[in-house]
Amino acid sequence: MKMTVCGVILAGGNAARMGSEKTLLDLAGRPVLAHVIARFAPQVSVLALNANGDARRFAAFGLPVFGDETDDPATPRQGPLAGVLAALRYARAQDFDLLATVPGDAPFLPERLVERLHAGLTPHLQACLARRRDGIEPLFGLWRSGAL
Repeated sequence: MKMTVCGVILAGGNAARMGSEKTLLDLAGRPVLAHVIARFAPQVSVLALNANGDARRFAAFGLPVFGDETDDPATPRQGPLAGVLAALRYARAQDFDLLATVPGDAPFLPERLVERLHAGLTPHLQACLARRRDGIEPLFGLWRSGAL
């Protein structure tokens, strides 16, 4: 039985180091975001995009787009966890108990990421985050909406 999970791609950064929108850069003839969607969409029940600024730049992808709570140009960016917070609120508003998040610049994310994170989400935990050899990858996560 497939889990009921709200999936949110986190693309709220301003790409200062890259000089342009990372999710829209070309990779093998398609935008990076198209690769992320192709790998992530089969793992979740619904999919949305957390991105700040003009949502029309993502219209071709057909996803609901919502910004951080502080999507005001006069307010400094709050960082990636502001996107997680907005995603938790989005998932809760959509009546989902589970939220999976991935960064928008990860075109090679694991094809069984959500399944693997779910295996680690024991009943007493509010979230399970991916880990690599040198630390935690906090944007690759499976969160209970109660973590809000």
